[in-house]
Amino acid sequence: DAPKQTLAKVDAELEQTRTVVATIQPRLAELRRLSGEIADRRVTIAEDDKQFQAVDRLARTLRGLDPNIMRMELETFVLAAQLEEIVQVANRRLYTMTDGRYILRHSDAIEKNRGKWGLGLEVLDAHTGGVRGPDSAPEACDWTPCSSTRASVRWMRKLSTSRWPLSTTCARAAGLSA
Repeated sequence: DAPKQTLAKVDAELEQTRTVVATIQPRLAELRRLSGEIADRRVTIAEDDKQFQAVDRLARTLRGLDPNIMRMELETFVLAAQLEEIVQVANRRLYTMTDGRYILRHSDAIEKNRGKWGLGLEVLDAHTGGVRGPDSAPEACDWTPCSSTRASVRWMRKLSTSRWPLSTTCARAAGLSA
């Protein structure tokens, strides 16, 4: 009788184990499926993060932040490109008006009063060899009429009404009272 009781006890434990295994197997399959989904999502997240980093870097650059070493916003960059074209056209006219003395140059240097990059201008003076800002007066005015005298005279008249004082020679050459 004892072996039959032991066998019945073992059969009961075996049945209990089969019930537990039958309950665990669907859960185990679900966990394996979820583990695969998590691995797939990690790959997707890594790819999305890579794309986000690229877009974020571009957005920061366009706003004038790191890694943009010039700290120039997109709008300023576009305006600077247009300013370069304008300076080229203006230099053709300015060359004629000043007999080649002055040349404008676009400057990417930071502007003192605005703290912005990229929209600066410099004036190169062929007679003095100096470079100055467009809002400063030339060191000396030894103006002489050039091939486009009327344009030069108009320029000199405009200059005489500005904050730059004209020398007597320049005023006489421009037909202004000295």
